[in-house]
Amino acid sequence: MSTIKSAIPDNETKLFLILYDGWVYEGEINEMFSVLNEMYYLGDFYIVSSKFNWFISVSHIEENAVMYSR
Repeated sequence: MSTIKSAIPDNETKLFLILYDGWVYEGEINEMFSVLNEMYYLGDFYIVSSKFNWFISVSHIEENAVMYSR
């Protein structure tokens, strides 16, 4: 999780977290990663910038994360 968190640009304050089952969370970076670290089972998820100019896709089946940006 720390590698994923470190890929997020420093100027971001609010992000969207979209979980594999459709649950959406909007919040601060530190709060978001607190939620992610507390989850018992964490499937695939996306972290999306509030301006929708980049997102990170995380696949636990493939055990990888990819960041896309404009």
